[in-house]
Amino acid sequence: MPVPTRPSPCSSTSCCVFRPIENLLEQGFEQRFAKQVLSTLRVWRGSGTPMAIAGSISMDFLLADLGITSQVMNNVDRLTLHPFEPEEARAMLRQRGQGFGLKSWDDACLDAVLARLDDLHPFFIDLIARKLSGADRCDADYLERIFARQYWPDLRSSFFPQFQERLAKHFSPEERAAAEALLNALARADSDTLSRPALAERLPDAAVPFGPLLEKLQRQEFVHALAPGEYALALRVLRQWRIDHGA
Repeated sequence: MPVPTRPSPCSSTSCCVFRPIENLLEQGFEQRFAKQVLSTLRVWRGSGTPMAIAGSISMDFLLADLGITSQVMNNVDRLTLHPFEPEEARAMLRQRGQGFGLKSWDDACLDAVLARLDDLHPFFIDLIARKLSGADRCDADYLERIFARQYWPDLRSSFFPQFQERLAKHFSPEERAAAEALLNALARADSDTLSRPALAERLPDAAVPFGPLLEKLQRQEFVHALAPGEYALALRVLRQWRIDHGA
């Protein structure tokens, strides 16, 4: 398949966000095309075109899965988007809200919205800002209805299926059953984390090696390692996804 040879039409002050390479592959592109695309982006960047390449999983992990050397994207700054701190989240919600007619909302209103979000990532903040577009109320009952009737249904229909697809694509049937058992254990845990031994005890199939499975769960952004030997769901919203599936 042909690869564009001319620079992107981005201006010198703009930032282009390209669809994740993973999505291109799901559309039928060959793996070699991923390498060509990334090489082309490197050339454009070297010629002075500013850009950002966004993905739902680590680019390094994706390259490893595809068997592509990381040198194809050398001299590129890699950034991991972490959840916002409360002040940062409030600032983003205020900014996004002002664009959607929430100009009169004070900090108490913004905090009431943020308190209902499982994750303070920009995606979730932007989503709830859109759902509250034009709202002139922030009482608890109204917010509860917005979350129950719009926010969560949207996540379940458009966001949660991505988790299912990732399990099906990257895990064998045996690995998938074992992975779901570990994810369910984290979803049911009273605390945000479980120790490595506690997770190992939940492994239902001794034929599935625990170490490689845990590493794959991290590589596919289901689980994060926090304190030494402690693991948590990569997103808190994953807990609701697993509860929906019988955890």
